[in-house]
Amino acid sequence: MKVPNHDELAGIDNAKQSLCMIKSLLTEKQNEEEIEQRRELKDAIEIKLREEAMISRVLKEKLVSKELGIEQLQSDLAASVRFQVVLQNEIQRFQNELRCLTKVQALGSSVYFRNRTDHSGERRLASGKGERRSRGSANRVNGG
Repeated sequence: MKVPNHDELAGIDNAKQSLCMIKSLLTEKQNEEEIEQRRELKDAIEIKLREEAMISRVLKEKLVSKELGIEQLQSDLAASVRFQVVLQNEIQRFQNELRCLTKVQALGSSVYFRNRTDHSGERRLASGKGERRSRGSANRVNGG
């Protein structure tokens, strides 16, 4: 086996140093790429988190808006129910008044017709009694 000379040893050392330098540069480049990938991943995650936070805020606002809408609808419904109860009470009151007026009218009509009938009967009776008296007087006078 041949023993390398000084120039050969120097060339080998230079090659080793060059390879170490290349390895170091490649490692540094790889580290830079990994750092860049991590930074990009971190930025992507931050963007995604911001998007989700914005979506969450929008959804919360929408939910609050719908809740306010529901509360308004509940309030309107309660007012409508109260108004319906008031209207039903008014309708009941008017129906009661109408029944009373109908009874008063019927009672007034029956009293009117009874009075009219009574007065007509009295006239008939009075005229019939008078005729009877007249006839009776005539019969007596005639000897009847």
